[in-house]
Amino acid sequence: MKCYNGEYRWILSRGQTVSWDTEGNPKRVIGTHTDLSLYREMLKEVKVDSELSENVTDLPDREQFLLHIEVENQRLYDQKMQGALIAFNCDRFKHISELPETNKINELLYLVARRLEQHHSNANFVAHIKGFEFVISIDDIGSDYEAASTAALQMTKDLESALQVPFKVFDEQFMLNCAFGLTLFPAIGVQASTLLHQSVRALKMAEQAQDTNIQFYDDTLSTLLQENQ
Repeated sequence: MKCYNGEYRWILSRGQTVSWDTEGNPKRVIGTHTDLSLYREMLKEVKVDSELSENVTDLPDREQFLLHIEVENQRLYDQKMQGALIAFNCDRFKHISELPETNKINELLYLVARRLEQHHSNANFVAHIKGFEFVISIDDIGSDYEAASTAALQMTKDLESALQVPFKVFDEQFMLNCAFGLTLFPAIGVQASTLLHQSVRALKMAEQAQDTNIQFYDDTLSTLLQENQ
C-alpha cells in the first residue's frame, strides 16, 4: 500500500463474513488491515540463501527454521491467530537410512524435499532437521484453538497422503511410512527451540504408538484426534 509520503508498506488484508440472510447470502462482512512491514524486514534476515541451504535437500536447516519461528511466534500472538508446527519422520519402519547406497539416500531426500515444497506451497517454512526428519510451519490457520487444531490435523492427513505416493529413485521405487507430531503456537515466553521440541516430542510419541501415526503435543486434543482418525 502506498502511503501519503510516497512510502510503500506491506499490508495484510483479511475479510470475514459474520452474518447471513435466510437464503445463505452474506449480510455483513468485516475486515482488517495489519501493517506487516516490520515483520517483512525481520524475515529478510532469515531468508534462506541458496549457499546456506542444506546440501542434500536444498531446504533450510534447524537454525534457520528457529529464526523463522521466533518471528512468527510474536506476529501470530499480536494478531491473535494460530499456527502449527508439523514434525515428521519418513523412516518409521523400513530403516531407509540404512541403505548402503548413499547416492540413493541423498536422491530420495531430495525428492521428498521437492514434494514437500510442491504440496505445501502455502506453508511459510519447510525445513530439514536431520536424517529423514522434516518440519513444516503453517501460519494463520485460524483464531480459534480447537478449529485450528482440526485444520492442522487435516493438513497433516493431506501431507501423509502426498508422501504415500511412491518415490522413484533411479531404477527403484520407495514407499514411505511416516509418523507425525503436531503442536500449535504462538506461546509467548516460550522459545522457538521449545516449540520445535514439543512437535518433535509428539513425533516420538507417534512413532511409538500402536494405533496412530499422528500425535498432538497437547494431551487435551487427544479426543479430537481420536474422533478424526
